[in-house]
Amino acid sequence: MTRKTLLTGLIVAATALGAGGVAAQGKMSRGHWMDFESLDLNGDGKITQDEMEQRREQMFSRVDADGDGKLTVEEIEAEAVARARERAEAMVARVDKNGDGVLSQDEMPAPRDGGKRMFERMDLDGDGAITQAEFDKARENWSGRNKSGKKMGAGDKQGNQGRSDKN
Repeated sequence: MTRKTLLTGLIVAATALGAGGVAAQGKMSRGHWMDFESLDLNGDGKITQDEMEQRREQMFSRVDADGDGKLTVEEIEAEAVARARERAEAMVARVDKNGDGVLSQDEMPAPRDGGKRMFERMDLDGDGAITQAEFDKARENWSGRNKSGKKMGAGDKQGNQGRSDKN
């Protein structure tokens, strides 16, 4: 197994375990983000550390298809594929205008402004083109950290919180 495959598997596992739900209890499907009710396992209106750990253990058990207490690349991949399928099915159901079960180019959602806002945020010098350096900076911003390691929000081109003058 290559290092890249292992790292990818670990990332998928972390995502599956951290963003999964309590589908084993039937409170939510694997494709939806958690809500308060799904985390409040005993229904008392509070989420405790124990409930969070219980939820994590439930998710692990759900992904551990053979029940051996270990997650293999194949089990993690199967979970990722199942989640991707659910998201794809939900998208088709949501945007399939003619109800034929497939999406044509005309049915695909377009960016609200044709992608102009995202392009402008990536084109840091405003010259109408995105360089490799600008692309890398945008990727860095999207990953949530700047070079100093500080958390950045979805603010302006420099990562400032709130809305920039172009937004």
